[in-house]
Amino acid sequence: MIAAQPVLHSVLLLADESASWRVAGLPQLQRILLSVNEYAEASGQTVPVSVCVSWQPKLPAASRLVVDDPRLTRLEVCECEADGGSFDLVLSTRVFLYRNAIAAMLDAGVLTAAGIAASWAERLEDVRRELQLNAERCAQTNWHYLGDTAVIPSVERAFLRQNGKSQDGLVSR
Repeated sequence: MIAAQPVLHSVLLLADESASWRVAGLPQLQRILLSVNEYAEASGQTVPVSVCVSWQPKLPAASRLVVDDPRLTRLEVCECEADGGSFDLVLSTRVFLYRNAIAAMLDAGVLTAAGIAASWAERLEDVRRELQLNAERCAQTNWHYLGDTAVIPSVERAFLRQNGKSQDGLVSR
């Protein structure tokens, strides 16, 4: 259990075409949902976290990814509009998260609902700006912002470099 971590009641997830981008083997939407679920489990939350997926308005309904993962035991996932509502955390499917990234983001005060704009596009821009500011402040972050698909190979390499164990040999690395 993570000591003194805030309880997440509701999370807004801004989803666009990047929701289906596969980075290190998982679609971005699934990776983020698994990260929020991991945080809820580690912090000992008994009440499910409400995750509101707000799809980019111009994205066709046929392009919207549906995640049905039995591992998401601590989440209630639904679709909603980005405007209105109070959220403890605002994320985008353009954010690549490492293990325990949600706890690090909450510790750093990143992406809380305070001061987030009302429209979908403005909220997405606020998420991008906030992540870049925090990445510049911190020597090492637990996330990367995916501006486009061209950065995926470098993000995968950085992710895989950090996931080894100290006893890994040459072949394992």
